[in-house]
Amino acid sequence: MKPTGSLLVASLLAGAACAVTPLRADVATHGSLTAEVKATDGADRVRRRGRSQPQVVLFEARAVRAIDPRTAKESWVRSMAVNGHGAVTADLVLVPVVGPRLVALDRRNGEVVWLADLPGEVVVGMGASDRYAAIAMAGRRFRFQREDFGRIVLVDLADGTVRWARRSRARLGTPAVRGPRVFVPVGPSVVALSVRTGREVARAGVPVEPRRVEVARGAVLAGSGRAWVDLESARYRRIGVSGADAAVLPSEVLDLGPADDERLRWWVRATEDGSTPREGVLLARGAVVAVRFDGEGRPDRIHWIHNARDPFEYVAMHVGRRRVVLVREDGAIVQLDTADGSEVDAIAGGPPVRGALFADLDPDDAPVRLTRPDADKVLARARGLLARNDPRLLPAQRLVLETLWRDETARHRSVVTELAHGVPPVPGARVDGALRQVALDLVARPWGKGGVEARRELA
Repeated sequence: MKPTGSLLVASLLAGAACAVTPLRADVATHGSLTAEVKATDGADRVRRRGRSQPQVVLFEARAVRAIDPRTAKESWVRSMAVNGHGAVTADLVLVPVVGPRLVALDRRNGEVVWLADLPGEVVVGMGASDRYAAIAMAGRRFRFQREDFGRIVLVDLADGTVRWARRSRARLGTPAVRGPRVFVPVGPSVVALSVRTGREVARAGVPVEPRRVEVARGAVLAGSGRAWVDLESARYRRIGVSGADAAVLPSEVLDLGPADDERLRWWVRATEDGSTPREGVLLARGAVVAVRFDGEGRPDRIHWIHNARDPFEYVAMHVGRRRVVLVREDGAIVQLDTADGSEVDAIAGGPPVRGALFADLDPDDAPVRLTRPDADKVLARARGLLARNDPRLLPAQRLVLETLWRDETARHRSVVTELAHGVPPVPGARVDGALRQVALDLVARPWGKGGVEARRELA
């Protein structure tokens, strides 16, 4: 039933107020972000069975290409110039192009479903449910403006209609959509907006720099390259590197373009019961490091390490229950066993790619396969990674050194002490000065996991 009379007027006024009132970074916390997250739990779990197929969607310079990773066959290819970060749903591939415009492609055959004009300049990030796409956009700064204006835009995926757009005087991060709410980083806070009107319903500061919000297996996580927080937890548990480990990963996005920031990505597996995640995977361009977390969400043990073949980098990563799927910059698709990091499949590359999206690579009921790590293999891979004199790998190398120094096994810690004394990780390798300094800083402080008080002192 359509609203009439005063109800319609009130609705229009509310929408107009949202449209003209920009989001700001200096707004105090209000509402309950945790309650808003919990209220949306289960809202988007309805799946249309039998229609979706596993896909890896590759973004090339002048084309979008879909590959079935099971058969290595090309599903379709569509010529277009990608101009930002895309998203994928059960039925659509959403591609921002020059204009700026948003193009919706049918996942089954790559045909254009609709095109929509976007009110902004450049797409910063995009999150989508099966009904809506929330798009963070950078705006143009005019001479009479004191600040840059970005926009958060909501698009109805049924027909490409822009439902609303809100300006922002603060830096926007990549948003996520779940049920009736859009969760978007605004400066140092995460804000919950109404899908219907764009009205701000809750806001909270979080103990990490929120660059993006993601929905992962029922959890809503906010974070950046160094750590994540679970927004459903009232304590906003920090997961990843923190305190003395905070320098392990840089806070800045390294690249621009469609999913190029995926080249440095800190991923954590959300748990079904809402407890602190116990697994994490770091992609640092040419290296992938899987770790286990302790009960406080800190890296506790190296699970496995994978190195890309020189000189290539990985531009995107999907971590599933059974496989880790990596897309290399030459278009190759590499699949690793989640349990031990062993390479189980590889698809040869083609044209260079700038990024990738993944869809339905894991069945919802696929079991998690965990094995006890082979200590000798992990140590050998760690030495091999540390011997690579490539500054692009420093985030992964620092994570490895930090985790080895916290290990209770003396021979693992000896890798750090040897490097601090100028001994190369493998015979014949050259000791990198920056990496040696990391080792020197570590050996200057107590080794091992330590207690809570000791960790606070180190932080």
